[in-house]
Amino acid sequence: DIWNWQDPYLQPMQLKDLEKEQKRAYLAVLHLDRQQIVQLGNQTIPEVIPGSKGDAAVALGISNLPYRQEMSWDYPDYYDAYLIDLNSGKARQVLEKVQARPELSPQARYLFWWNRQQLAWQVADTRSGTPRMLCTGISHPLQNEQHDWPYAPDPYGVAGWLEGDREVLVYDKYDIWSCDPAGKRPPRNLTKGFGRESDLRFRYVKLDPEAEFIAAADPLLLSGFHRENKTAGFYQILPDGSAAPRLLLSDRKTFSDPLKAKMAERLLFTREDFREFP
Repeated sequence: DIWNWQDPYLQPMQLKDLEKEQKRAYLAVLHLDRQQIVQLGNQTIPEVIPGSKGDAAVALGISNLPYRQEMSWDYPDYYDAYLIDLNSGKARQVLEKVQARPELSPQARYLFWWNRQQLAWQVADTRSGTPRMLCTGISHPLQNEQHDWPYAPDPYGVAGWLEGDREVLVYDKYDIWSCDPAGKRPPRNLTKGFGRESDLRFRYVKLDPEAEFIAAADPLLLSGFHRENKTAGFYQILPDGSAAPRLLLSDRKTFSDPLKAKMAERLLFTREDFREFP
């Protein structure tokens, strides 16, 4: 083997990925109405993710090709992002050297990502591609405040999107916020600040693993964990944030993630502590 110091990957990694690269294929779309195949991915944009599982008119292209050398000494990885028209295959670059993997909203109306330098969520309408800040006006940090690694911290995370890409739910250390990706409404604290007031960490419990979005009319099941006394349990809120979290169950025990029956309103979960086996 011959290795050059300008190679994007170190030689051991090249050998490890050799078979995968030899079998690499690029995503394309077949338009049955006009009997035409349009290639979406290529050597410049090797990874393509169709929006809305292929039902949208746009796809997200991701590439780390210009930054592969930097992966040897810098972390997290850098990416370029492209929006690709499924009808024409034309790609337009919307992000350059962002230190996070961008994602599409469920209906592909928005592109969103974590801006590691500004410690904020950003969003771009997929029609214009113009980026702007998301969740402007939240006074509490959205990044991990206990992060102690030598790079900018990760966010607390995203619970999901409401139906129609109308709102996205994000976490701070304790509570859940609803943010308007169009920027027309200020953020709303869905848990009414109860988490921060009570030292409770609220997180959304997804009961349907196949659901692409959060139904706007259905109550949300939350897990709650008291950071001081280690009490855990489950709470319920409405997506409109009209009421404080309602306690369903709480105990000084560990609970598994609930599983919901497909044809009934029943949940199955385990409970344990150092005396009680689940």
